[in-house]
Amino acid sequence: MKETYELRFVQLIRKTLNLSPVFNLSPMCYGNPANWDSIRHVEIFIALQKEFKLSFSADEIIKLNTYTALRASFLKKIQI
Repeated sequence: MKETYELRFVQLIRKTLNLSPVFNLSPMCYGNPANWDSIRHVEIFIALQKEFKLSFSADEIIKLNTYTALRASFLKKIQI
């Protein structure tokens, strides 16, 4: 089950940021790749909230600016 959520999470990130299937997500952070800008940052959270029925505070949205931190928070929120 965890794999299903993680796969959907990865697909959502790739789709929102328009990334290829082979792009390494682990080192990503806000601004790197360049298309992870302020608009896409908000779009990521909107998509996560819609897809998984999660909520993020304004503070979380500001602080979760790396792929690693975002993934960890996501996994914690879905409690897997």
